Amino acid sequence: MICLNHPKKDGAKLVRYLPAVALIFSVLAIAAMAQVIEKQIRIKDADRYIIFPVKDSDRRVTVRIVSAGASIDRFEISLAVVEPDYWVFFDASRYRGKILTVQLEGDAGKANLVRSAGKVPCGK
Repeated sequence: MICLNHPKKDGAKLVRYLPAVALIFSVLAIAAMAQVIEKQIRIKDADRYIIFPVKDSDRRVTVRIVSAGASIDRFEISLAVVEPDYWVFFDASRYRGKILTVQLEGDAGKANLVRSAGKVPCGK
């Protein structure tokens, strides 16, 4: 609750701070909005999987896999930025010859290691 003892003096102070308060709330709202990146992956005849690098210590992101505008899978994963602890996969063999879209909600720098492959890498 804001208590104004003198409408002209205290009201002027309040009006002076409103733009700053509005700016702070705008910045917080933008930061709270999740960033979504899309990576299109063509599933070649030799490919069977879309592979995802995992680093348990990295923050989790939400992954959505889309085919022809329809969501076919959604999950959360601790996607590695550089050096993964291990790899997990999505079986994309039903989609050979098609382009799948991988949507990552979170850190934009994490899409670089996601790709299609004929086999899942073992270890690092």
